Amino acid sequence: MHECVDLFLALSSMTLSVTLAMACLKASTIFHCVLLSRIMRLPMSFFDQTPSGRILNRFATDVNILDNVLPMSIRMLLNFAIGVNRSIAIHSFGVVFCLCPMGFRPTALLCSEGKKCTMLAVHRHGCKYAT
Repeated sequence: MHECVDLFLALSSMTLSVTLAMACLKASTIFHCVLLSRIMRLPMSFFDQTPSGRILNRFATDVNILDNVLPMSIRMLLNFAIGVNRSIAIHSFGVVFCLCPMGFRPTALLCSEGKKCTMLAVHRHGCKYAT
């Protein structure tokens, strides 16, 4: 059972990483094409007033943010959302299984036979009154 869960987690993590990488690559490509086409449409006076190093620096900074910072931020957000959902699921299952009557049944059966055992069924080995 644990192997299936581990395999599912590994496959879902790999799928998430590949999908995120492909989406960020596509976004970066689209952004680069749009930015380049807009810069090429600027009037010549813009290039006379603005140094080419400033334009290249701004271009490189924006593409760097799309290539490096944005995927990392999205990955952290998704990991946080998955962690919150996992915690909610684990706690809700824990509450359901610990507070349902079936969870108390072994202790109730053990103590309802008139024996003076007040320990939980899990710790029955330490109870000298339990059979």
